[in-house]
Amino acid sequence: MKNKISLKDFSIVSIILIILTFCLAALFIPGFENLSAPSPLLKRLKPTPWLLILIPIWISYKLLDDLEKKERLITILFLSLFTGFCVHLHFTSVELGNYFPDKVNIVWQMEMHEKILNKDPSIIPHSYRFLAETMISLLILWTGNFFKALILYRILFQFLLLFSIFYFARLYVNYRTAIVTVLLYVLIYPITIRYYAGQPMDPISHLSFMLSFIFLHKKKDFYFIFTVLIGILAKESIAIMPIFFFLFQSAKTKIHWVKSITFIGLSFALILSVRWYIMNANIQYENISGVTPDHILNNLKDGFRWYGQFFFTIFILLPFTILGWKKSPLFLKQLILFLIPNLILTNLVFSWLAEVRNFIPFIVPMSLVSAVYFLKEEYISPSE
Repeated sequence: MKNKISLKDFSIVSIILIILTFCLAALFIPGFENLSAPSPLLKRLKPTPWLLILIPIWISYKLLDDLEKKERLITILFLSLFTGFCVHLHFTSVELGNYFPDKVNIVWQMEMHEKILNKDPSIIPHSYRFLAETMISLLILWTGNFFKALILYRILFQFLLLFSIFYFARLYVNYRTAIVTVLLYVLIYPITIRYYAGQPMDPISHLSFMLSFIFLHKKKDFYFIFTVLIGILAKESIAIMPIFFFLFQSAKTKIHWVKSITFIGLSFALILSVRWYIMNANIQYENISGVTPDHILNNLKDGFRWYGQFFFTIFILLPFTILGWKKSPLFLKQLILFLIPNLILTNLVFSWLAEVRNFIPFIVPMSLVSAVYFLKEEYISPSE
């Protein structure tokens, strides 16, 4: 087995990002928001939409070229089982749940889907986050209804997310420790999906974070900023990563300053442009994320919900992260120290502290450090 994942190029991931770009273009096609039946062409050809599940499986098999064939197949089996667990749990506890007392969550999701694609400003910040909904609408062309499209979407992107976590871990550790890292994420996953109604942007949002980590590690700046810009249209929290790039990536040369300013400028220009477009140029504080200044105090008072959420996500991993800290690579330390305060702060100001699914980007590197400590393993990349 090779000591380090060897990736000849990022062409496969690039194809994924290009597909997502076409999805954005589709948002502005007249009548796109009213899709509710299969495409006549696809209906005549009668291909099963579930064949799409083979795409991420094929991608993962190709990218795991440093593993033996048996290890590749075992990895895909584990990731498939973990994906099935997460999607089934999400369906039974969220889609069929009652976050709102007057309706089942899946009904609310369908209503939001239509409003988001109609660019309805009354439901901000959801209407700013239309990438996932465009994906679901394109799947409706194939499946014929929202429910099937939603489940297929969750399977596809949950698998890609789990694979990206495994792949990121393999940049630093061996095959076994990477599987345990994914397992820690899966064990924490049930806590992260409490206290929300099932907005579908999370798998793409978390995937964009994981891809940005990988591209930063590989020093692929174009792929990094492309991922960030696409990810912003799933959820804008990914915009903090260009700031991370500025603070921690490479020496402070002239080209680094130019890249950093460009990346930060593009990210925040895109965020403002989306809000300008949806709100018809009415940009006020309340229109940034749909909350008012008193939201912060109300959020802090909501301790009944967020105390336990914090404990079973951040604090359950914190002791092992601290114990494994000394031997950890510098990049992992930087990610953890940067993301924890920034994502908690954005949750406090623009979201709800109890919605700890927004903490997945730093839970992953914490899980990796914890897995190394649990298993008494060594990092492939030397600590810096």
